[in-house]
Amino acid sequence: FEEVDRGPRVYASVHLDAMLVRTADDSVMWTGTARAERAVDTPTMAAIVASLSTLAASVVAELVDDASRTVAARSAAAAGRAP
Repeated sequence: FEEVDRGPRVYASVHLDAMLVRTADDSVMWTGTARAERAVDTPTMAAIVASLSTLAASVVAELVDDASRTVAARSAAAAGRAP
């Protein structure tokens, strides 16, 4: 989570790395990286925090969707059928 100043503009930036690990054998089932950035119209602390929160929700949803698709495809492949 970062506030980025570029000249007169202020941006909110979120970059997350995530990993899904099977606890039974500590094997990595999925890894993903997502990032998002957008300009903050009114560069107040409240506006920056609100932008970071919105971006974080979007990035987490993107990671969850990707993990879900990957795990479903692997499960289907292991069962011998198409996802």
